[in-house]
Amino acid sequence: MRGRARRPLEFAWRALATVALCGCTLSSRALDPDKALTQYLHSTWSHADGLPQNAVQAIAQTRDGYLWLGTQEGLARFDGISFKVYDATNTPEMANSTVLCLTEGRDGSLWVGTEGGGLLRMRADECTAYRAPSPLPSDQVFCVMEDGEGTLWVGTYAGLVRFRQNVWTHCAAAGGLALERVRCLMAGPGGTVFAGTDHGLFRSSPDGFERLPLSPPLPDERVRSLAIGPEGDLWIGMENGGLAQARDGRTRLFTGADGLPGERVYTLLWDRDGNLWAGTEGGGLGRCTRGTWSRFTTRQGLSSDLVYAMCEDREGSLWIGAFGGGLDRLRASRWTPYTTAEGLLHDTAWCVYAAPDGAVWVGTEAGLSRLTKGVWSHWTTKEGLPHNRVRSLFQDREGRLWAGTGGGGLGALEDGRWTVYRTKNGLTNDRVYAIVEDREGAIWVATYGGGLDRFQDGRWSHVGTADGLGADRIRTLTVDRSGDLWAGTFGGGVSRLSGGRWTTFTTRDGLSSDMVLAMHEDPEGGLWVATSGGGLNLFKNGRWKMFPAGCGLADTKAFAILEDRSGRLWFTSNKGVYEASRKDLEDFAAGRRAQVPCTLFGESDGLLSPECNGGSQPAGCVTPDGRIWVPTLRGVAVIDPARDPDAGPPPLVAIESAMVNQRKIVPGVDSVGPRRRGEVEIHYAGLCLSAPRKVRYRYMLEPYDADWVDVGARRQAFYTNLPAGRYRFAVKACNAEGVWSDAPASFSFVLQPPFYRATWFYGLLVALAVVLGWAVFALSVRRVRARALALERLVEERTAQLAEANARLEDLSVQDALTGAFNRRRLDEFLGAEWRRGFRTRNPLSVILLDLDHFKEINDALGHPVGDLCLTRVAHLLKGHFRRPGDLVARFGGDEFVVVMADTDTGAAVRSAEALRAAVDRGEGTMADPSDTTSITVSVGVATLVPDAEGGPDVLLKLADGALLTAKQGGRNRVCSA
Repeated sequence: MRGRARRPLEFAWRALATVALCGCTLSSRALDPDKALTQYLHSTWSHADGLPQNAVQAIAQTRDGYLWLGTQEGLARFDGISFKVYDATNTPEMANSTVLCLTEGRDGSLWVGTEGGGLLRMRADECTAYRAPSPLPSDQVFCVMEDGEGTLWVGTYAGLVRFRQNVWTHCAAAGGLALERVRCLMAGPGGTVFAGTDHGLFRSSPDGFERLPLSPPLPDERVRSLAIGPEGDLWIGMENGGLAQARDGRTRLFTGADGLPGERVYTLLWDRDGNLWAGTEGGGLGRCTRGTWSRFTTRQGLSSDLVYAMCEDREGSLWIGAFGGGLDRLRASRWTPYTTAEGLLHDTAWCVYAAPDGAVWVGTEAGLSRLTKGVWSHWTTKEGLPHNRVRSLFQDREGRLWAGTGGGGLGALEDGRWTVYRTKNGLTNDRVYAIVEDREGAIWVATYGGGLDRFQDGRWSHVGTADGLGADRIRTLTVDRSGDLWAGTFGGGVSRLSGGRWTTFTTRDGLSSDMVLAMHEDPEGGLWVATSGGGLNLFKNGRWKMFPAGCGLADTKAFAILEDRSGRLWFTSNKGVYEASRKDLEDFAAGRRAQVPCTLFGESDGLLSPECNGGSQPAGCVTPDGRIWVPTLRGVAVIDPARDPDAGPPPLVAIESAMVNQRKIVPGVDSVGPRRRGEVEIHYAGLCLSAPRKVRYRYMLEPYDADWVDVGARRQAFYTNLPAGRYRFAVKACNAEGVWSDAPASFSFVLQPPFYRATWFYGLLVALAVVLGWAVFALSVRRVRARALALERLVEERTAQLAEANARLEDLSVQDALTGAFNRRRLDEFLGAEWRRGFRTRNPLSVILLDLDHFKEINDALGHPVGDLCLTRVAHLLKGHFRRPGDLVARFGGDEFVVVMADTDTGAAVRSAEALRAAVDRGEGTMADPSDTTSITVSVGVATLVPDAEGGPDVLLKLADGALLTAKQGGRNRVCSA
């Protein structure tokens, strides 16, 4: 044990240095303190997602990137997509499945404390249990920690022990005090160790653990959590006394009156951005930023208000163990949402407008909201707004705000008062979708099905199709730099008013679709037009250029087109927001590029809903500071394109399992596999917990692959028919921002040759040849040689005859004599093998079961020869329709046939079954027998399953049989699916 703590200032510098070091490799602004808690991206996982149980009591991330979770039903390893569970069924050393604490040692061991099962040490595939009475004083392990010197500290119900240099030592308290029920541990400066117990807070000293003197004393001695702040102060969470900050022996208490969400503080964490997080019982999660507390509870989406554990991962995300709710995560994202939780009037936002003064106006389902310098203001019908559904916004050069509504007409806000225009005083329709102002100061209003209304000098005038407008339904308006007015119609293309005359462009002029949703004029005078389903268009130099499906853009539809300061175009859609370089788009239009690089932003990037509202204007805006705002079904979202995205650390890559010739081997060592078919199956994972489904992979098998193989998001590699030899498999991963892993994960294995290709076997053949040669030379008598030659010929003939007979016998043993289809024996073998293969690959397996309709009546009326002919015809059709290597046709019963289709989903199986039924119904398959004119039909049942460990092939056959019965009961000559 080292001496007393160094001065707090010294430790503060050490803490800041640690934070700076982390910043070199990790996100520098993981959980931005300037954002509200509800503006972080929140995700949850529960038992339904694979978590063994919903009470997460401990969380730790190991250096290989995996997240480990302790629950009341075992330990779970999480890779961001799936959970691997360790409990008594697969880990016999786990005598008790309730996990209370976790920590990783410097040697890579994972230490697991349980409630009644002692302490477990897990490393690779080994697990070691440490139990009471030796070396532990109790099998209830409340906390475990490794300090900076590599000493392991274990707090139990009956005392504290340490593990150093493979020696266990029981720790005692100075002055005869009891050091029991150690609930939490914290490594302090200078090698000091703090222990929180049911009887107060203790600190290590040369004489043992002494009670830490505090003034004023803690209001509750039951200490449940500890944390060291960035300035070296000690933070203490109590069972029922709130939170205390201790520095130089002085304490400051935080309770509910200070904003602490709950008095029972079970876990504490300081993140790399300087936020203090407190997990409480009943109050949810609290965050203290710059001395101000905010809370995140079940009202804001937390799965439970009882928080037992927290962990900040290497990417800066905060993982939260919510008792009874499962696992929660808060993480940063490029998009920042604004919803009712932040002050928006309603979460359904229809339009968003950027005012020149920096204010942002949002039209919602429940009224109008304005955000100015972080403060929201609202207007509804109570304040004079003509209707609460605001669909369009515009501010004219006089400063008046025009608000078009979805049924209440048009409102103009000036000097705090609303002036309302409806059909009774000038408007053509009370549903207003777009508003602009031309160079003459006239206000143009697009209404639903009413064409255009023009307001100038207090008077209204109307423009419709009779005046040259392409259609009366208008979704978007814009005034270009030359002063021309452009109207995007829904069904009539694009109309332009120039010099008092209207000109309309439709598909006849090169526009991809006449259903126009959005328009944008770029700084070079190009007009970008988005259509509904027809893709993007560019009008430049009097010519139209189209961007069809397949050009690289994420969607063929866009509700808004926005351009940032760097020349990138941003499009809103029902799939999210996607962006592309204007230059790349122009290069595609000019034929200089085959594809347009495009980035799609969705829910994993911070959009609470990928469905961006559109159909009215403005469906997005760019504020004077360059930020982009878009309306969605769950509030508005904003992104700053000028702010470089945090690339984050590169993914850590792990090879999770490997099988050679269907035998599991251990990656990480030179693994030797027997040579049979040369089949290799490898599963791997890129540990990027923030967006695991966006991780992309490359792998290479040396020397088989000449270069890296890009496989997208696939996390398995398969090789077949590999020749014998030594191989090295390597895999790399890339996160969503394009950062590749620093070093690939790899392992080597050897495929041994079969015995007949081994060196010793060739030597044996050579030796045998020498012996035979000597024998032939010694037995030089011609008669003997002749007899030997005759005997050899006889043996060859008999061997060939025997092989031919065996082949015929084998065919007869697996084929139906009448129809030539496979029999039940071959069906059972093939279906069992495909079930096992489907279980490994997780691919679907389909079965088609069919029966000849009224077959008994055919036999009774026309005789068995005709019936046999009908069976033969159906078998011929079956073998003609199902010829894939993964298909098998078998006779199942008297007039029943079965088709097994590997790697086939329900839709494909049903389509194949329907094609067969139709062919039988049309009378196809008569072969060469002109007497086969009997009219027959078949009833078909289809069933599909993804094989699992609990079911079997019989389940699939039963499902198909049930579907066949349904087909018969439904009138026969039909296909039914289970």
